[in-house]
Amino acid sequence: MYLLGLVLGFLLVMPLITLLHELGHAIPQLIAGHATEIRLGNKCNAKELHIGKLKLSVAPLSMNVGFASIKRDMSKGLQILSLLMGPLVSLIMCIGFYLISHQDLPYLVQYLLGFSMYFSFFQFLCTSIPIYYPSYFGAYKGMPSDGRQVLELIGVMKAQGIQI
Repeated sequence: MYLLGLVLGFLLVMPLITLLHELGHAIPQLIAGHATEIRLGNKCNAKELHIGKLKLSVAPLSMNVGFASIKRDMSKGLQILSLLMGPLVSLIMCIGFYLISHQDLPYLVQYLLGFSMYFSFFQFLCTSIPIYYPSYFGAYKGMPSDGRQVLELIGVMKAQGIQI
């Protein structure tokens, strides 16, 4: 049962939570009338789906890799709101999974709720801390975290290297 929970966690839970985090970034832009794109995984063999002004690109086995476009031609306030909404959605999910996990549920459901809670909390922390991601973050290597981008936009920190 543990192995099944782990497989489901990596193949279903992580991509779903990552998608919701990226939707957090995209929704303020969509509400403001801007087109935006969410990409899960790499570009190889990705399937595309268009829903209004949202372009969703999903690669097989995307797990925890996700990107939402935040265009620099939008107002600074909308950019900041979009950047903050991803980590906020992750934190809200973490709290929600924590609250639900206190119910009397079957073992596999409890395991997946715990997996979801810890993954969404980790995602919240990693995207909120104002850093440039080190090489062991794989696809994110050298990119600024959401928190770092917010501080750069408001002028508290100076931008370095790659901007997304």
